[in-house]
Amino acid sequence: MKKRLLSALVSAALVIQISAGLNLQTRKAYAYPSKDLLTEKDLKTSSSDVNLKNKQKELQMSKQSQVLLPMDMLLENSEEPESKLPEKSLQRNLERNEEVSKSYSFSELNSLNYETLVNTLATIQWEQIPGLFEKSAGSTQFFGSKDRVQAIINGLYTRGNQFTEDDDKGIPTLVEVLRAGYYLGFYNSELSYLNTREYKDKSIPALKQIVANPNFKLGTKVQDEVVNAAGALIGNASSDGELVASFTPVMNQFNKDLLENAKIKSKGKAIYSILRGVEYDLGSYIRYENKGVDPLKTKWGGKIDGFINEIEKIALETQINDDTGWLVNNGIYTIATLGKFHSNPKKGVETITKSLKSQEYLGEQFFEAVNGINNEYKGIDADGNILDMEKIRTEGENKYYPKTYKFDNSKVIIRAGADVTEEKVKRLYWASKEVSAQYFRNIGKDKALEDGNADEVLSIVIYNSPREYRMNYALNGLNTENGGMYIEQDGTFYTYERTEEESIYTLEELFRHEFTHYLQGRYVVPGLWGGSIHANDRLTWYEEGEAELYAGSSRTEGIKTRKSMVSNLMWRPIEQRYSVEKTLNSGYNDGFEFYSYAYYLMNYFINHDFEKYSKLKDYLMKNDIKGFDQYVQTLKNDYSLNGRYQEFMGKLYNDYDKFTIPLVSDDYIKEHSNRSLQEVKRDIESLGGIRDIKATESKSQFFNTFEVRGTYTGEYYYGELLDIQKMSEVANNYLKALDEKGWSGYKTTTSYFVNWRLDENYHYQFDIVFRGYLSESNGSVEPSKPVSQINGPYSGEIGKAIDFSSEGSKTENGNIVKYEWDFGDNKTSNQKNPTHVYTKEGEYTVTLKVVDDMGMDAINTTKVNVNKNSNNPNPDPLITEIEPNNNFENANGPVLNKISIKGSVENGDEDIFYFNVDENSNIKISLNKSQNDNLTYLLYKDGDLVNYISYPKYADGNVAYSEETLGKGKYYILVYSGNDKKVNYDLTWEKTK
Repeated sequence: MKKRLLSALVSAALVIQISAGLNLQTRKAYAYPSKDLLTEKDLKTSSSDVNLKNKQKELQMSKQSQVLLPMDMLLENSEEPESKLPEKSLQRNLERNEEVSKSYSFSELNSLNYETLVNTLATIQWEQIPGLFEKSAGSTQFFGSKDRVQAIINGLYTRGNQFTEDDDKGIPTLVEVLRAGYYLGFYNSELSYLNTREYKDKSIPALKQIVANPNFKLGTKVQDEVVNAAGALIGNASSDGELVASFTPVMNQFNKDLLENAKIKSKGKAIYSILRGVEYDLGSYIRYENKGVDPLKTKWGGKIDGFINEIEKIALETQINDDTGWLVNNGIYTIATLGKFHSNPKKGVETITKSLKSQEYLGEQFFEAVNGINNEYKGIDADGNILDMEKIRTEGENKYYPKTYKFDNSKVIIRAGADVTEEKVKRLYWASKEVSAQYFRNIGKDKALEDGNADEVLSIVIYNSPREYRMNYALNGLNTENGGMYIEQDGTFYTYERTEEESIYTLEELFRHEFTHYLQGRYVVPGLWGGSIHANDRLTWYEEGEAELYAGSSRTEGIKTRKSMVSNLMWRPIEQRYSVEKTLNSGYNDGFEFYSYAYYLMNYFINHDFEKYSKLKDYLMKNDIKGFDQYVQTLKNDYSLNGRYQEFMGKLYNDYDKFTIPLVSDDYIKEHSNRSLQEVKRDIESLGGIRDIKATESKSQFFNTFEVRGTYTGEYYYGELLDIQKMSEVANNYLKALDEKGWSGYKTTTSYFVNWRLDENYHYQFDIVFRGYLSESNGSVEPSKPVSQINGPYSGEIGKAIDFSSEGSKTENGNIVKYEWDFGDNKTSNQKNPTHVYTKEGEYTVTLKVVDDMGMDAINTTKVNVNKNSNNPNPDPLITEIEPNNNFENANGPVLNKISIKGSVENGDEDIFYFNVDENSNIKISLNKSQNDNLTYLLYKDGDLVNYISYPKYADGNVAYSEETLGKGKYYILVYSGNDKKVNYDLTWEKTK
């Protein structure tokens, strides 16, 4: 069982949740870069996917306690900050552009006396300290000294009244070093003293000293940067009413000429830092540190009215454009929390309600206001109206992607904006066939590693434009600073149509890359993204390089070298090209350039050293992490390989003019005459050499498609890898032979082969597959219904697992692709052979529905008798977890009030339980761990199994717990660990009132 990917990506922000000291795993989010994320040089030459999977390692901006990473979040050509906090990997010091010539290791910094240390920090950039925000022996020693940290705070205090409009006195770097300490203190028990408000308050005098300086105002870039640093430090340290109020003049200065100031990046960045730093500090205080406290009774209550009034001005701005939109979003977001500290405690909801009425219906600001009311005011606006969130979301989806197209018996669903043409939709569909054909040829399999995942149906959402794509944050909670994104947990790909002026990459190019990520997750890399196999950027170079590679897939010419990728070699001096070792060590925090080098290496493997590619793939498919790591280390140490790699890049450079950008041909969108499935099958049979042929038909919106599958036996084997190369030639020759049959529809046919093996004469064999266009069914082939074999009747006892089997189910049309079990107690499963636990005795009717490739289905039923446990006439329904329980469909339960459940997790495992609340109640959930390990849980409410509603907020020894007020309903608890070792636990929930 693999770790569930928990949360959506949110606009340009890395927010890390407090959960008994854990950071939650994020969704797999493969993202293409947007134009705004690239430098001018990058815009002309960059690789196609600048994936923010960190991809973006960002957690959903729920109202949860957070630790903030570096605040220099804008890339050099970005026009404004987005509406949420920044991803660590995107940080750059924007205003200090001098060449960084020296690095300062923690070992060196630890050796300096405090005066020399502070003076040194004040003269360098924080980027010159490798691993500043990473745990290491050096960073632990550095921040483990309270005297050293205090010396830095003192240095900041001293420089607070010294900085001028032209000299920041090193304040930005001193601030970032302090913020790194607070960040590391959050995650590491050795530095936990830095995670206390008592110690964070020690920064307040220094901040006040900075703000009191007459030069603390918006003006020069130096002044703007100091203002930015002060706001950022509040976000990681703390504040009081006096300090927050002292920011009012700067806010007022900005608002006096808001429309012009919003155009200036450094000024917008500074205001952003103030807004989000203060909101974070005060929000954490009332939500977690002192949950339930009246904001007006805190040290900020009624003392920061002027500051909040300035935020109100921003939130109510109605002149929305590229310069102001981000600012208004942040104003709405922050006043939702900070309005509660106003002398008029309704200031927040009143302001947001005004914004809701004044902004464009279903626009960005409208949704920001809707979310503010929903999150902070229980969905009730200032006028007492209850927002219908589901209705609003549905209306938003229908506005931004109203068209729906279905392909392959609804296994591929595309939702698109009104301006996205049908032709473009068709091209994307056919591009997926070219990519998957080449991918399956090289991995040797076309069967998913795991059944029951969301990616059994691939969903694609295409917005009309980059501007409308920004609504993906409002509608789906996803980052939009990219050109496209695949979310593996949902099996959904998001992107947008674009013009040449808006993007150097076509929609099809981006789609091909992201579609490869879908194939990787489904067929090669076990589990969902975020498990141990992805730790420490282990697969980053592999996944991105391979995705760039297969974006060059063709129908009959294998994988073609992409000119757009080779162009990135044209401006890089030879001596600065990556080595193999540097390529394999690359990760998302290294920027975007590594995509190109990972592509070159994958291209070399596929064309000149296929054995290495095959070994890497095999280790992953077997989930052999140790073997993969060892082999990668061997590649890093292979100097001969590096030499060949450099030569290969040189050849690509020299052959640049020979390359193109592979896209599907116009043959795919032409009208083709009718040809029946039987005729296609006969044509393929006539090619010779293929036996046991089966033909199936799939229905799509514009046309149907065929799949013909058979067995090919070749000559005496030379080994799997050589046989694959030979078979590739065979498949391509078959395609060319079909082209000569005279039917234009064969120009859409792709072919792949899988399942290499030997016959009794040691001749190699493959299953060979052909897929292509088929005119709408003319009745010449009537597919037969499949057989649903349910293998009952069954019997069992309350609280004990009963094994169900679908063995014997079959279809003549191809493969059974879906199993739908209904156990007669409102529980279902999509597993082939599921296990189920009943909690009440009685006779139940169990139903099994099977669906095949053609969309044909069959249903069968049987009975199951459930008796009381013979050893206990009044058994507790559940006291020990029953595997499998790693998804919501297989959740164990119901867990009874005050009944402890024993379980264990290891190797990325997770356990899911459910319980029922019969009336509004105060509930305590406790997780008692066998050791003080990073085990935690998430709480979900039935009806929304994507967004968790709570997690452990308190700890008592090895017990992590939370107390909640829950309404009547069904709830799920997901238990998981942050590492691979086995941890035993006891889980309990109980009503406290």
